[in-house]
Amino acid sequence: MTGDEKRQQMDKPQTALPAAGEPVRFEQHIKPLFRPYDRRAMSFAFDLWSYDDVSQHAEAILGQLQAGTMPCAGAWPQEKIDVFSRWADDGKPA
Repeated sequence: MTGDEKRQQMDKPQTALPAAGEPVRFEQHIKPLFRPYDRRAMSFAFDLWSYDDVSQHAEAILGQLQAGTMPCAGAWPQEKIDVFSRWADDGKPA
């Protein structure tokens, strides 16, 4: 697998993204966006698979996603950032 192929594989959503108007849920949509690598890389600060941790730090996480500095392995495509933003804007439902 070439570097570009690996990058494309890493960019693929881990789960289907919610449709427009569909409620965004942590367990169903947000948690799967973070790969095991992302979780390990951020474990010094918080657990990206923990609803409590991600909801508590959602504003900071969103800022880093928008800046392209998170996750560590490369910026997310805009569609993933939009899903995270929708979740945060809608009250961070579990």
